[in-house]
Amino acid sequence: MDIGDLKRETKTVNGVTRTFFAYNYNNVKDLEGYTYLYQSDAVVGGEPVEGDETKHIYPVVVDNQNQYAFGEGTYFVETPVTIHTQSGLEAPVGYRIVGAKFTPLWGTETQAHTETRTNNYITYTSGGTTYYLNDQLRFTTNKFAWNQDTYGNIYATEGRYLSCTGSGRTRTLTWSNDVNGDWNLRLNNNYIYWTSWTYGTLYLKGRTDGATAQLTTGNDNRAQWGSVQETVTIPAYKPGTYTLNVFDKTGSNPHSIEISGATDSDLNEPYDMGKLNNDAVKFSISNLESGKQALVAITLEMQALNPYIKSMDIVCENPNKELKLSQTFTASDFSVSGGKFKFYIPADRVNEDMTFSFKNLHSDDGDETYGGTGFARYSFVSSPYFETVDGNGDNGLYDNAYDPETPSTTKIYADNVGNIRFKFNNAEDLVASSQGTGHLEENPFSVSEYLGSDDPDGTDEKGAFNQIVLNASVENQKSDIAYLFTADETRYNIAPTTAWQHRSYAFYRMDVELEAKNYTPELTWTKLYDENKTCYADQDENGKDVDTFKSMWGVKLGTLDEKNNKVKGHLSVAEIVQALQAAFESAGDNHPTSQDQILYVDGSELNTIVSSQAITVEQLNGMLAPNSLFFLPENMTSKADNIAYKTTSGSFRAGKNIELTDRKPFFSPYDIQVGADPNYAMYTRNVTWQKNGKATNASLIVPFQIAVDNEGKHDDGEGNVFYVYKIQSDGNCLSDKPQSEDDYIHMLPLEGMKTTEPNVPYVVSVKDAPDDANVSFVVKQTGALLKATTEMDSNYEFAGATGTGTDEKASVTFSMKGSYSGQKISKANRNVFYFAKNMFFDIKSLSSWITDLYVYPFRGYFDYTTTTGGAKTFNSLDIFFGENFEVDGIEAVESEPIAVDADAPVYDVQGRMISTSVRELAGKKLARGIYVVNGVKFTVK
Repeated sequence: MDIGDLKRETKTVNGVTRTFFAYNYNNVKDLEGYTYLYQSDAVVGGEPVEGDETKHIYPVVVDNQNQYAFGEGTYFVETPVTIHTQSGLEAPVGYRIVGAKFTPLWGTETQAHTETRTNNYITYTSGGTTYYLNDQLRFTTNKFAWNQDTYGNIYATEGRYLSCTGSGRTRTLTWSNDVNGDWNLRLNNNYIYWTSWTYGTLYLKGRTDGATAQLTTGNDNRAQWGSVQETVTIPAYKPGTYTLNVFDKTGSNPHSIEISGATDSDLNEPYDMGKLNNDAVKFSISNLESGKQALVAITLEMQALNPYIKSMDIVCENPNKELKLSQTFTASDFSVSGGKFKFYIPADRVNEDMTFSFKNLHSDDGDETYGGTGFARYSFVSSPYFETVDGNGDNGLYDNAYDPETPSTTKIYADNVGNIRFKFNNAEDLVASSQGTGHLEENPFSVSEYLGSDDPDGTDEKGAFNQIVLNASVENQKSDIAYLFTADETRYNIAPTTAWQHRSYAFYRMDVELEAKNYTPELTWTKLYDENKTCYADQDENGKDVDTFKSMWGVKLGTLDEKNNKVKGHLSVAEIVQALQAAFESAGDNHPTSQDQILYVDGSELNTIVSSQAITVEQLNGMLAPNSLFFLPENMTSKADNIAYKTTSGSFRAGKNIELTDRKPFFSPYDIQVGADPNYAMYTRNVTWQKNGKATNASLIVPFQIAVDNEGKHDDGEGNVFYVYKIQSDGNCLSDKPQSEDDYIHMLPLEGMKTTEPNVPYVVSVKDAPDDANVSFVVKQTGALLKATTEMDSNYEFAGATGTGTDEKASVTFSMKGSYSGQKISKANRNVFYFAKNMFFDIKSLSSWITDLYVYPFRGYFDYTTTTGGAKTFNSLDIFFGENFEVDGIEAVESEPIAVDADAPVYDVQGRMISTSVRELAGKKLARGIYVVNGVKFTVK
């Protein structure tokens, strides 16, 4: 955002009236906000006078560009704290500066001159003082010019017209973007008016109190339109040598740049301040030639303060803290209602007082003091941190106790909560009518404003922060409402205008309720994979890999009441563990016999799941199969991997990441949306057999999309790079492999696609992989959508691309398959090409004593059928990453024909021999590409 189009504005800050130059940072016509540029101590404007030490800011036109020049002095550029809405009313707003660049300039000298202009003013005179209407829709003593178009509309900026809003005989001045708007104001006999069918003519009325202007009936206090011929002085610009000093984020340690003239090497080289989190940036001009000005361009990068958070924990404890229950609120939008949270305690604790606290406040955009990489500086308003820097006096960011290095630990919990809500605006009071609507007014929040304030809901309570204590045995103490106020703030606060708090606030209403009741767990089992159709790697008692064939299961949690009726209740993790163990020990084959056979636990239909200090949801999920997923009900979440929670819409989101373990079964009954960066879904391909080493070509199927570029390349920015391919599908997927009984199978990149498809098998070619000798490659995708695995066929397989190719004796169709169960494939009953040693091998080529092929989860293979001709004539398929087509010969890359020995061998660009002679290639299939004969490069077209 380049500060260039400046205008003058006067504001009173800390009792001191200063003149600012304000830059309009938002081009939206019905919403204005400003970034303020000002001096730390002095007036602004005027002409530089030799020998005059007064510090100045000079809005000038240099080389046909609006610029601003400076005299000697110290200056600040500060983010706005208020905006003016379309109704002209001031509203709080919060921004932080996250980056700034300063570019020294040296423009062409211009002389001061005057221009005669006709300016139109809307004025009101009272007590001998003339007041002028400005574009903030207020009357002040500063002049402000207006215009009128051919339709009669009055405007300051074209396309943004004076209008009115409201009802009755009094209307409030506002803006309209409609050139034919019904409420646009008109001009008659130098008075500004609007006509109501019900109340007649309403006139714009002048006022002296600085409030937003209004229109009412009657002829008194009417504002007038007047045109005045005026002479305007355009300041001179006289460049001079100077030193630009840019202070760091703390407002100290200046970086100095010496500018000596128009050819200075530092000119137009921006100085980048790096990552900031500031209310303002500070710079100064020194060593300026007398009577001259310094020209500097400033570019700011700004980010809105965001007090809305992602999650917080609501914690319920008994007096001696031996019983601790926790639920998590996760925000999916900016709703002020956090929801209803019912806490269930064992029936024998019914008489105990339970205290509630709020912990682990979290935003994904936290800065480094929160362990994040963003900018947010979030906190509970009633946290120990906030009480330290604010107390009840709202000193806040300019309090002596404020420390920008304060760790997050004292900010993210609160024992006390608000007892009444706060009206951040009057939205609930606006009344629609056929003649317009009322205007929105914002009520800035502060601790002092809240404490002792009246309850907007009409009770006798005054605003206070207290702890919630509930007792399930007392009817009027079983529930309460907590109002959680949160804030986000800038980190380094160096502006001298300390009355402006660069903070933004939000609040969440949490309805909490306590109930003492016991439920009986009900487990519903689903067999996901039968033992005779699975194959995965496990470890024996000696830690050695062994091929394993076990059935895999999912379980859905339900509850029964005291009458054995199915109801939506709650369970503790300890109760779930006991129910699972009872199932393992019971007779029958409709459930697993151990926890390592469980691939998911679905608790999404419960009211809540209660973790305790003895065992948590996270600990339970860690006891199950390596790729197990745990699904939580609404109003719960977790910050652990492979745990998802149900949203209010019924979809599921990952609490953190989804990490998939290679060579182990996987199954998800639901789609799961992983959060944006830094959250991710990840699969790590381990080296299957150490003697074969790391794979450079591999088959792959994962349940989430992988981002690729137009050439099928995936690069996660962390050193993991591979290309994704699928079989050539135009009937020409096979070509002869010279000097071999085997063929090439041709793979084409996913050209023009943005992502792969989830649950579809592909072939990947690895270019960059981790240095770990046990890892072939890593698939990591931020913000991934993991798709349910319910659409597999009866063999637990997913289908990929199909291709057909013909060798000398047969036409063969290949259909790629993949699975998450692993596969035990009979050599006698199925024709398969499996992947090993970076290529495909026919199952028939396995040793005679091997009856079955074992394929681990997350891998693919080709089913094949021979459709014409005789028996298939190859045992393996080497992969050729490129298109195959019929050619009659080769020609040189060079433009002129080059004679070569027809008996010379032919090599590809990797140095592999393709043929013992050029002569042998005549009339044969050869893939498009570049080849080498006797040191000369040739291309197959």
